Amino acid sequence: MPKVKVKINVKERLEDNVLDLSLLEIEDIPVRDIAEVKRATVLDLSSNNIRFIPKNFGTNLSHLYRIDLSKNQLRFLPDDFGNLSNLKHLDLYNNQLEYLPVTFGHLTKLKYLDLKANPLNPALQKIVGPCITGKDCQNAAKNVVPYHIDLEKKMIYEKRKKAEREEKERELEAERQREEKRLLKKAARKERKLLEKQQAEEENLLKNDNGSKESSSEETESNNNKQDVSVKSVPSTSQIFIKLVIRFVLVFFLTIILGAIIFKYLPTQFNAITSFLSDRQRKVFNNLFERINESVQYFINK
Repeated sequence: MPKVKVKINVKERLEDNVLDLSLLEIEDIPVRDIAEVKRATVLDLSSNNIRFIPKNFGTNLSHLYRIDLSKNQLRFLPDDFGNLSNLKHLDLYNNQLEYLPVTFGHLTKLKYLDLKANPLNPALQKIVGPCITGKDCQNAAKNVVPYHIDLEKKMIYEKRKKAEREEKERELEAERQREEKRLLKKAARKERKLLEKQQAEEENLLKNDNGSKESSSEETESNNNKQDVSVKSVPSTSQIFIKLVIRFVLVFFLTIILGAIIFKYLPTQFNAITSFLSDRQRKVFNNLFERINESVQYFINK
């Protein structure tokens, strides 16, 4: 059967300035109800079943100057425990505490601290001491508070250093990213320029190819024209031979016709022209011109 929580009338437990909530098997501290009892400056929560202390404990109960939390099952104290700025006497005997919060150094008014029967870590146990007598507990309060002040300073220093390292790492990372972006932009510009250069070279090559083709075409056409002109202007060997034959034939016939005319109408001149020939040659010419003359007369008569 689960335990039935009994509602505690906190105000009824108040006597003078002492609020006695001990031996009530309390598991949860009624912080709000305690805070309403402004007259209470001493709080006794000893011999209960308290396992943890709420986070608002130190903030709401800062008016307390004495607290007894002995014979409970506390394993840790909240960080705002240091807000108990008026606390002078603290009894934590017979709990399960290993550490105290760093804010414990804020309890500058603390004069008495009992941490007997707690599994404290060796470093803290050395600072606290045996705490057998009242004097030992006073020394414990005297030593623990400065210890936690220094511990907090170291923690703040380490935290600041860590923050600085993280900030530096972020700056380095940001710088690295900026450098990467700069290199990427530079590479992109270089690639763009290279691409533009390649495009320009391709365009120039295309223009040069077109120019070469046009020039070659013009040159070919010019050569063809020259060849045509050469062909037209330079006659072939056969043409020359034909012309020579025609000229020879014309000259021959003209000579024959002229000789025939001279033979018929100018016999005296013919004899003078053929006088240098031999008799036989003169006879041959006479026979030739006679036959030519007969042929001419024949055609005329026809």
